[in-house]
Amino acid sequence: MNIVDLAILVILAFGGIIGFKRGFLKETVSFLGFALVIILSFLLKNTVSAVMYKNLPFINFDGIFKGVTSLNILLYEIIAFLLVFSVLMVILRVVMLATSVFEKILRATFILSIPSKLCGAVVGVLHYYFIIFIVLYISSFPIFNVNYLNNSNYKNKILNETPVLTGFIQNTNEMVEEFNMLKEKYKTIDDSKKFNYEVLDLFLKHKIITVDSLKVLEIKGKIDVDNFNSLIEKYERVR
Repeated sequence: MNIVDLAILVILAFGGIIGFKRGFLKETVSFLGFALVIILSFLLKNTVSAVMYKNLPFINFDGIFKGVTSLNILLYEIIAFLLVFSVLMVILRVVMLATSVFEKILRATFILSIPSKLCGAVVGVLHYYFIIFIVLYISSFPIFNVNYLNNSNYKNKILNETPVLTGFIQNTNEMVEEFNMLKEKYKTIDDSKKFNYEVLDLFLKHKIITVDSLKVLEIKGKIDVDNFNSLIEKYERVR
C-alpha cells in the first residue's frame, strides 16, 4: 500500500463522516446532483472544447511531447470539462441549500435522525468513491505524468472494475493505453510530425475530435502533419 492507496482510504472515511453529518436526504441529493453534473459535463464538454481549440492559441509542449501540438486538443477537452463542471456545481449548491431545510426537520425528530445519519454515511462513502473515480480517471490522461499513481494497488481496480462507471469510460481507457504505447515508442524516435500524425489518428479513432474540426485546425495552421489528406480520407469513409 502506497501513499495514494492510503489517501483513497482516508477520503472514503471522510466521505462517510460528511454523509453522517449531512443526513440521508441532503447527502443523497448531493451525490445524485454531483453524478448528474459529471454526466452533463461529459456530454457538453465536446461542444465547448471545439470552440476553445478552434479559437484559442495552442501551447508548445516540452520533452518527449515537443512539437506534438495535437495534444492541445486533449488539453482543451479537460479545460472545457472543468469549466462546464464549475458552472453546474454552482447550480447544484443552490439546490443543496433548499434540501438542507428538509434535513433540519428530520433532525428535529430523534427517531428519524439516527437512521438518516447512518444512511447518509453509506451514501457519503459512495459519493466520495465517485469523486475518487473521476480524479483517477482525469489523472490518467496522457498530458499528465503522475508516475506514483501507477504504483497504486487500488487505481486499476477502481477504474477497471467499478460497475457502470467503468463501461462509461471504456473508450477513453483504451485511448489512454494506446497513447501510452505511442509515448514509449517515440521515446527512442525523434519524429514529432509522425508522433503528431499517430496521435491525431488515435483521437479520430476514439472520437476525441471530429473530421470537420480537424479540417478547421489544419486551415488555421494549428496542425501541421504529413499525409494529412490521407488521414482525413480514412475517417471520412467510415462516417
